[in-house]
Amino acid sequence: MRFITGLLFILNSLLWVAGTIGGLALFIESIGFPILIGFLGYLIAWKISGESVTSASDYFFQPEWNIFATKIKWSNSTGLMTTTVAYIIFSVLGWTSSL
Repeated sequence: MRFITGLLFILNSLLWVAGTIGGLALFIESIGFPILIGFLGYLIAWKISGESVTSASDYFFQPEWNIFATKIKWSNSTGLMTTTVAYIIFSVLGWTSSL
């Protein structure tokens, strides 16, 4: 199970990297930088999700898949919220061009 969850984490991270590269290649200031900031938010959320989202008893009583699913949902939603907030801030400041 650890192999499958590790593989899914790598694939999820590769999707974030591909989105960041695509955003930077196509629309540098309008979408690229907010996605880059969201990717950093995703990585930070993944790092702290082990302590803040799951309790110590979850590691004993819950299957590994449920713990992984909780961590990946939390980190992806944090990354998407960070991307959205960064895009709104960039729009208000006038740093985005029209798509």
